[in-house]
Amino acid sequence: VGQVAVGMLADIFGRRRLIMAVMVLDAALFAATGFTTTYETILILRLFAGFAAPVPLGISYVASVSRSLPPAKAQWNFILVGLSFNIGALVGAATGGLLGPELWLPANLASGVVPLFVAGWAAISADTAEDAAKQQPSNAMAVIASTSSTAQDSAPAVAC
Repeated sequence: VGQVAVGMLADIFGRRRLIMAVMVLDAALFAATGFTTTYETILILRLFAGFAAPVPLGISYVASVSRSLPPAKAQWNFILVGLSFNIGALVGAATGGLLGPELWLPANLASGVVPLFVAGWAAISADTAEDAAKQQPSNAMAVIASTSSTAQDSAPAVAC
C-alpha cells in the first residue's frame, strides 16, 4: 500500500524531497516509540513507521543513481540495497540483545540521529524545481528492467 502512495508522491515532489521527508518521519516515529508506555501505542507507532519506512524509496533512489552507471555497477547497487535490510535486521537484533533493558532507550533515540543528519544533508543539496520536473517517472522501472535482463543474460546456470 505504501509503495503506491510513495510512487505517486515521488512523481509529484521528486524522489530526493520525498526521501528526506520519509527519513525525518521515520526517525520521529522510531524516537517516539521510546516514550510509549503501552503495547498498543508501540504497535500503532511501529505500524506507521513500517508504512513510512523508506524501502520503496531506497530502490527508487538506487534506480535513479544507477541510470548513470554501467549495468554491472547498477546490479551491485540493487544487491547492496537488498542485503542492507537483512544485515540491518541481524545487527539490530544482536545489538538489542547486547544492550539489554537498561540501554535500549538511549540507543533507540540515538538511532534517529543518523537519518536526521542524512535528511539535513539532502535538504542542503536538494534538487531544484527544474531538476524535479526533469525526472521521468518511468526511468526507475527502465533501470530495473534493464538490470534484470542483463543479470539474466550474464548469470551462470545453477542446478537445483
